[in-house]
Amino acid sequence: MEQIPYNVIGITGNPATGKKTIGKIIAKRLSYDFLNLNQLALDKGAIRGHDDYGYIVDLKSMKKYSREEIMGKKIIIAGHLLPSISQKKKLIS
Repeated sequence: MEQIPYNVIGITGNPATGKKTIGKIIAKRLSYDFLNLNQLALDKGAIRGHDDYGYIVDLKSMKKYSREEIMGKKIIIAGHLLPSISQKKKLIS
């Protein structure tokens, strides 16, 4: 298999479009770790509340937790929150 030049690959999009499913498949094929941002928010208690649409996530905390999770790994990150916790060309800064 061809060498992938990236250590971190992000998959984002609307909720319920298959980000987690395809992310896990890609991670397995590339021998990368997989990070589900929604699950990370729940596991780390980064939920600030709830509204008619779902959970309200503490984005500042998610930036910190995500950075900790990706350090030194080859990883696929999936979640619709990804654009909210990353900056162009500088993931999770």
